[in-house]
Amino acid sequence: WHGKSLREQVDWKRDTDALIAAWQDAWRAGGSPGADRAQEIAARHVRWLGQVPATPLADGARERSAEMVRCLAEMYAQAPDFAATYGAP
Repeated sequence: WHGKSLREQVDWKRDTDALIAAWQDAWRAGGSPGADRAQEIAARHVRWLGQVPATPLADGARERSAEMVRCLAEMYAQAPDFAATYGAP
């Protein structure tokens, strides 16, 4: 984070807010996890995660990346803090 310029930090925050808003909108619209819209947002979320340095996604470690995404998905679905961010469990 500290290696980013102010512009890059602002862009990251904008992209993060837009991603969260997309998940909230999909939830409010009653979409299911398997729906095309949810799958598109999930793919976008994985690309976003790939921008985090020193993670399996950023490093291109396919097997570890899949494990990371599965673990994060479980955490997002179960942790109350994430439910508050995304609008509901």
